[in-house]
Amino acid sequence: MSFVARIGIAVVGGAPDRELRPAFAVMYVHAVAIWAFLTFQGLWAIERLGASTGAVGVALGIEAFLAAAMGYLGGNLSDRIGRKPVFLVAVATQAAATGMLAFLEPGVEVGLVLLVLAGAMAPPAYGVLQALVTDVVAADRHDAGFAAMRVANNLGLCTGPPLAGLLLIGEDWQLLFGVIAGLLGVAVVLAYRVLPSHPPHAPDPQAWERRAWAAILADRPFLLFLVCVVLAAIGFVASESILPIAAVSLYGLSPLEFGLLFSLNPISVVLFQIRFSARVEAVPAARKIVLAMVLMGLPLLLLPVNHSLPMLVAVILIFVVGEMLWIPTSQVVVAAMAPPRLRGAYLGMAGSMWSIAFALGPLIALQLLSRSGDVAMWAFLAGCALAAAPLGIAALRLSARLQGDEAMSPAR
Repeated sequence: MSFVARIGIAVVGGAPDRELRPAFAVMYVHAVAIWAFLTFQGLWAIERLGASTGAVGVALGIEAFLAAAMGYLGGNLSDRIGRKPVFLVAVATQAAATGMLAFLEPGVEVGLVLLVLAGAMAPPAYGVLQALVTDVVAADRHDAGFAAMRVANNLGLCTGPPLAGLLLIGEDWQLLFGVIAGLLGVAVVLAYRVLPSHPPHAPDPQAWERRAWAAILADRPFLLFLVCVVLAAIGFVASESILPIAAVSLYGLSPLEFGLLFSLNPISVVLFQIRFSARVEAVPAARKIVLAMVLMGLPLLLLPVNHSLPMLVAVILIFVVGEMLWIPTSQVVVAAMAPPRLRGAYLGMAGSMWSIAFALGPLIALQLLSRSGDVAMWAFLAGCALAAAPLGIAALRLSARLQGDEAMSPAR
């Protein structure tokens, strides 16, 4: 093992399972590119493309709902033909769209269509790599596998936006999109070379006669857990979309100050997610879900009372602990609920709930902020997170009762 690899393992707290390392590398390269794109897509559309803020808002809303549909469809298709082809098509489409933004000068309509296309193909690419965890890692290592992939994604989040900022020093948007397209091309080549080539399971005619959609609609525990995921994701929106707005427009921080403050989140995930997941691996899923929702919800209620810099730091750090509990645990629960041949569809559907939350959450929260103030807004976001906990427990209990699966029982 090289010296650089040893340093990297020491920083993040451990290496991913050997079988997962190719997917980890692909996830990182793709995450660098896609976070660089997503961070600046709205700014590019307004400042360089000349689109109105209203048009950009509509485009991003369409992108969110299309991303939700594509997340499920990509996962579903990957169950039938394998993970690799779906990833290659999704990321090649992103590379083509961003490449056209780099080398063409599209009008507003075409530019927004390309923007939506590139963003909407992110969930199937991400979801396929998550589903790959269940294909190559033993079931008792799923928690660690999902944690490792989350570290790869957050390493990309730590790298992509700063890289984009450097590329935009001269306001050269074509250079930015050219580099993003190049990174996506690297992800395609790397995935082609290192990801498994065959479908994860032999075709099962009976499974596909029912179709994945029919199987999901008939799965009451999973449907209940999807509601839990939506509510938790709306609470998660607080840290990703709402807190930056509140910190700058209401609480007096500069964009630079909040940018440095916000970096605490991905840095904490990179440094502690693998270590933390290893420590809590034996804790029952129900307990982790309850604690996660408390840590993600209750701190938000402190912000209207005290929004000083130390309080903002405390809220972000407490929130990220809940986040590190919730995300790998929820993915493990979904993988455990899914029939083996439908794991891609199940994980894709759960991932789609995040796109729906990111479309609806800011819309509702910002309406509450403008009409009723920040107390109502934070109460709504905290309430969504806290309401997710009993739904998650109910889903686990119903699943255990219907399947007789003691491993999923909250009382384990």
